[in-house]
Amino acid sequence: MIPECGGAFQQRLRRRYTKTQAATLKVHDMIQLLYSWLQLQGDRRAVTALEYGLIAAAIAAVIAGTVFTLGGTVNSTFSSINASM
Repeated sequence: MIPECGGAFQQRLRRRYTKTQAATLKVHDMIQLLYSWLQLQGDRRAVTALEYGLIAAAIAAVIAGTVFTLGGTVNSTFSSINASM
């Protein structure tokens, strides 16, 4: 059984396995890493979530800019209406 890769992986390799066994485990871990990376290449959920996040940030920036720009005008309009009542 091949152990999972962890923080002290290199030390475990030196203590438990011969050089040939350690090299085999390193190759196996690299193959597992490559396989996981290739599986993630087909996963587009994170890209879609990022796009939605950028769209939401752009909409929020437009709303904040509009409120900041028109806030004084709207405030003065409501103040004048309040004074006339």
